[in-house]
Amino acid sequence: MDAVEHLRSVILLSQETKFLQSEMLQRKKSKPTSCSFTSRKAHLQQHLPPWEQLP
Repeated sequence: MDAVEHLRSVILLSQETKFLQSEMLQRKKSKPTSCSFTSRKAHLQQHLPPWEQLP
């Protein structure tokens, strides 16, 4: 892995981090999405076997 490739991956990572941070901010601002997320989690847990369910 040469320096150019390394730089490219670092840049990609930082872009991804910025994107994720903005996503998180969007989610915090808009409450409905967080509600739908928790209900989706509950929905998924209904279909999981008991030993795979989260507390």
